[in-house]
Amino acid sequence: MLNYSTHAIEGLLEMRPLLRGAEDKAGLDSFINGVRDAAKFELPDRGRIIYGLGDMPEGLTMTRLPFPEIVLEIPYTPVNSHKGEMIDAPRRLVLAREVVWEERTDYPRPVEYGEAPTHVRVDVAYQNERDRKWYLQPVGALVESGAASGLFPKNPGSDPFADQRYGGAAFPLTSCPTLPIASSIVLHDNGPEWYSHMVSNDVGAEVCILAELLAVLGCANVTTETRPAPEKLVRHLLRNGREPFYDIHLLVLAGRVVTAEGGGMSMSISGEDGFKVREHVRRGHIRRLSDGRTVWVNHTLVAAGSKSGRSDKTYSVKR
Repeated sequence: MLNYSTHAIEGLLEMRPLLRGAEDKAGLDSFINGVRDAAKFELPDRGRIIYGLGDMPEGLTMTRLPFPEIVLEIPYTPVNSHKGEMIDAPRRLVLAREVVWEERTDYPRPVEYGEAPTHVRVDVAYQNERDRKWYLQPVGALVESGAASGLFPKNPGSDPFADQRYGGAAFPLTSCPTLPIASSIVLHDNGPEWYSHMVSNDVGAEVCILAELLAVLGCANVTTETRPAPEKLVRHLLRNGREPFYDIHLLVLAGRVVTAEGGGMSMSISGEDGFKVREHVRRGHIRRLSDGRTVWVNHTLVAAGSKSGRSDKTYSVKR
């Protein structure tokens, strides 16, 4: 278990005295309380369940969350470690909350009983690799409920978290200050264009990961498994005034558990020698059945041992 929620809360509480003003402290407290109350999901490396870098499809929809508040714990490791790629924030914590936001108001508000949410609010914290401390991004984003992803041009820059969307799809985002004073300083010092770029790069990839998770959770053959935190350890931490570990939800895709360490996507061997098509890997994807249900199809090795050779083509999977 990653336990990012526990580590992030403890780290952010240490940073609280350094924040400027009551507004930023209130924003931090709101984030921490949201993380404590949220249902927590542990995702594979870089949040990859279906799609890889740059092939997020059009048409992913921001559907209702499975709980009013959810947390995504996402590890990030270098893609090309042999080339010396550096990831300054290898641990990401994403808090998604259903909210109601009206354009004439400055900030979204919690959903009241019996009320339908209008937006999903997404805020991101990360651990910096250099000093090992947790930081809260000063600006989050609002995504309209029911909004669909569309194709956007490649963005300039070298932010590793924007790479997830390069050449792929993204959601239209509305900025939402997480730390109001800090975000206003960013806007004043760098201008609206840089501010917008910061939101799209630092939150946009996580929004796409969230939408992908919601799509997978809607599949008929996908369930979740809850792994409870060890009771003795939780009691020990609480007795010593520490933040406890929390229960974690793991995806179960067609009977296989997806974890941050192992991924969990199964490989099945099909066919014998003599296939007309070349051997290739068909990426896991969502399939819509004739009765309207959707099911998850695991990664599959197709045409294993084919005399036609092997294809390393990357397949774009469409729903």
